[in-house]
Amino acid sequence: MNTMPPSRRTNAKSEEENQRLWQGVSAIAEALRQNHFDQCIASAKSVQNDVKQLIAFYTAAIKADTIVIEQIDKLLLSVSEGTPIIRFDRAVSLNDQVVAKVASHDLWVLARVFNFQGDNIVDVQDIDDEHRHYSVHKSDLILLPHTPSEFQQATSLFQPPSFVFAMYPDTTSFYKAQVVSAASQFSHSDEIQDYDDNSMFDSSIFVRFADDENDNGLLPRRSIPLRFVTHLPSS
Repeated sequence: MNTMPPSRRTNAKSEEENQRLWQGVSAIAEALRQNHFDQCIASAKSVQNDVKQLIAFYTAAIKADTIVIEQIDKLLLSVSEGTPIIRFDRAVSLNDQVVAKVASHDLWVLARVFNFQGDNIVDVQDIDDEHRHYSVHKSDLILLPHTPSEFQQATSLFQPPSFVFAMYPDTTSFYKAQVVSAASQFSHSDEIQDYDDNSMFDSSIFVRFADDENDNGLLPRRSIPLRFVTHLPSS
């Protein structure tokens, strides 16, 4: 018969779980130090259902070894799930800035809506080239935060370690990224009128893009304005 009080049993279970996570992180860190990447991936996958707890523990587990931390971030980005549930609840309007899928290149780019063809087809202009136009289905458009309430929603939900769709620096192309540092809270009554406008909405978040390794094989942190960050495509 188990005579341990419920609170003690709960604490023991929590300590056991923490120990298991600690051991998993330590195994990943040691394999990274020895360049045993197959073992790293296997260890990371074994704890992928505990990604949030893993992220909370791994810094202490490896004693702030920056290179190993970034290597683990890279592994977590490849095996974990964590998409925030966010859909901006409004219809697409003329002059909206959107993320549009360019079917010919299978790319998602920043664009501006300039015409509607019936109920489902939207004509957009590539922000990077005003002479480049595309006709896309509404299902291939993603809204960007535009109103104060949408920015508040994005600020609240785009938290580490969630995945987002973000515009890569010095381009107008969007890619999957993982949030590593959230935007600060702010308030403002006006809406953004132009994507070049330097407004108070230019709060930024830090992300790491998949497949963005530098010369050392690490994933650098990138600062992205929150107005160029949205949810991942549905498919």
